[in-house]
Amino acid sequence: MAEDDLGELLRAVDPRDDRAVAIRLVPAMPVVLARDAAGVERALRAIAAAGETGHAGLPAVLDVGIEGDRPYVVSAWVDAAPASTLGAVPLGEAFRIAADAADALAAAHALGVMHGALTAARLVRGDDGRVRVLDLGVARLIARERAEDDVARDSRAELDPWPREVAYLAPEALADGERTPRVDVYALGVVLYELVCGRRPFTGASTAAVATAIMTEPLAPPSRVVAGRLPRYVDVVIGRALAREPAARFASMAELAAELRSCAELAAPAPRRRPWLTIAAVAGAAPIVLGVWLVAKDGARRGRAPDSDAGAGDAGAATLAAVTLAVTDVTTPATPPGCEGRLALTPDGATLLHDVDVDGARAIVALDVATGAARPLGPGGAAARAPAVSGDGAQLAFVRYPDAGGEPEAVARALGGGDARVVAVGALAPRWTADGALWAGSPALPARHEPGTGRITRRLELPAGHRVDELVELDGRVLAVVATPAGARGLAWLGDAPADLAWVVADGATGALAVDDEGRALAGRLAAGGGSALIRVTARGEVGSVDAPAVDARHALAIGGGRIAWTTCATVDELVPVVRDGGDATLAPALAADAAADARGAWSRDGAWRVRAAHGARDGLHVEAPATGDVRWVTRRADDAAPALSPDGARLYFTRPLADGPTIMVAPVPAAGAEPAEPARVAAGDAAVALDAARLAVCDRAVGLAILDLATGARRALGTDLPRGACTALAASPDGAELAVVLDGRTLLVVDAGTGAVRARLDATHDATFTGLTWPPGALLLARARRTGDIHLARLAP
Repeated sequence: MAEDDLGELLRAVDPRDDRAVAIRLVPAMPVVLARDAAGVERALRAIAAAGETGHAGLPAVLDVGIEGDRPYVVSAWVDAAPASTLGAVPLGEAFRIAADAADALAAAHALGVMHGALTAARLVRGDDGRVRVLDLGVARLIARERAEDDVARDSRAELDPWPREVAYLAPEALADGERTPRVDVYALGVVLYELVCGRRPFTGASTAAVATAIMTEPLAPPSRVVAGRLPRYVDVVIGRALAREPAARFASMAELAAELRSCAELAAPAPRRRPWLTIAAVAGAAPIVLGVWLVAKDGARRGRAPDSDAGAGDAGAATLAAVTLAVTDVTTPATPPGCEGRLALTPDGATLLHDVDVDGARAIVALDVATGAARPLGPGGAAARAPAVSGDGAQLAFVRYPDAGGEPEAVARALGGGDARVVAVGALAPRWTADGALWAGSPALPARHEPGTGRITRRLELPAGHRVDELVELDGRVLAVVATPAGARGLAWLGDAPADLAWVVADGATGALAVDDEGRALAGRLAAGGGSALIRVTARGEVGSVDAPAVDARHALAIGGGRIAWTTCATVDELVPVVRDGGDATLAPALAADAAADARGAWSRDGAWRVRAAHGARDGLHVEAPATGDVRWVTRRADDAAPALSPDGARLYFTRPLADGPTIMVAPVPAAGAEPAEPARVAAGDAAVALDAARLAVCDRAVGLAILDLATGARRALGTDLPRGACTALAASPDGAELAVVLDGRTLLVVDAGTGAVRARLDATHDATFTGLTWPPGALLLARARRTGDIHLARLAP
């Protein structure tokens, strides 16, 4: 019937029952069979076992064996249309086809059998609507032969190093022939992209050109390829399946299957109602419907702001009514040192949970309100933040950050302990609903996960560039703290479409949000004269101010058992732009959290590369290209810090503590896939940044800020009136004309790189220190401030 990368495909008839069968005759494997025939036989038995599971998506395997030096697999013949012939199909159908395939592959993966060569031609749909996956496990056999047959590999390399069906191979499979579950995840992502867009994500004039595109070119989101509007979740799900780094993809085929199934349900068209039934129902209920509509309309008119994203002003201010709440017995319990973040109170108000830095890692701590005793809840081996307790007090949800890298994930477990189950991937702080569902996932695309099944029944889309910091659900309506692309933070009602965003407070919400015992939301709001105040919002859209002067609710807020808790610490790392006007420097409100990484490293002059420091599973410094996902490690030591790229992007300057003090080092940025080279010493200093190819700005606690001539080694002090101190951060403006330096973590200076004149100065407030600094192309100077604070606890009486 055909011949491809997996060998010959034959159609035959089993004479015992006159049944059509498919015979996959694998290419000759003389080398592996001579060295490990038993291993090949085990692999064939595993393929047979996968075909004997009875899964509808896996054709029955009737026989396996070896004929001469060629393995073969005999399976039931399937009369079906390959997905490669379907072209673009309706969105719901595309997700259903991919979900059925993912279910079948998940069943195979559970038995340790990977596909390794999934293509649209090997995914077929029969007349009965069933989707089946063909040629399971064969690619791994062939990969073993190719890996061990040096002569054959060399001869192939002279012709074409890539297989014919390269378009479906993940980057790591192209690089070293690796066949893992996440390679199958990538291949199914390509098939889904093809079903949605009608074309493959990466194309080229030759197989080598396609391979190069897969490994270097950015992915075009389906929403830019398909005419007409696609839901945001299509780009999110397909983009994650096709992530260049394996760790950024779905962790398992089972996880992908669940996500695809949820997407298929969301994309399914609503069932059509019979017109005569609709008319009769409306006619009979007209008085009731009209009354409900008038009430809802009145509530929306009083509590909702215009749908505009910008310029709405403080839409809720005109409707604020006084709501008196007495705050009594305010206490500040002793907590482990650090910056306390998100808070959660158990429904009985007896236990306060919060996240905090414990032994250098972010962990969740439970504090007994009565005794003050604190105990860490973990989890072990991973950072955790944003705890949330279910309404019945039985379940704990939080965001977990795996040690080995990868995306953060929302997990849930019993409050008393036990194994955690992954609910969603994304950094959105999870929130329980009154009926036990859990909101979690991406801050740009929150999803409601139903209790028990975890099935997604609702997604919220935001306008481009907006993100949700936290949300609560009030009688089915969703109230959220929303960050805009400009860095403003407001309080808004959210709906299922981006246009449904309706501001309550367009600018001035602080990130504190909780639901009181009466099912109403309390939110923090910046006050006109500084500090903050509380506002109360009902599900009907009524907004009122709360007379609770003792509560500084700028940050985390929690309610339970008649108690209210709040913290004066916003986050461990708060990113703030430094705005300079007439020589003055001021702190502006925090930017959106997706820019937080900017202040932890440095950018190349052209903006194509970013330098990052990694500590934990993989220590050291690396550069990454955000547009392509290319990552190159430059050093592997945990104590390397303050990195900066040379203007041409070829070298990395950084500081390393040595026996004779902190020393500026330089190392070349390696080629893709190459190991780091040994760095060389440049000069003594706490931090350095390249102004151009010949000059280096160096910060040294002994001599202050200086300019180093790289050719001669001469050092010129930059200004005599600059304050002295340990330099904790250093950055240069994109044109190299100005320098920004942080001294002792407390003072930020903007200095003329030629004369040393101080252009601006900013001293940190009493509860903050600067811990990061960068000056990305096209952006304001960015500083990262670390705040410290306390948790406060009080009784809240109406």
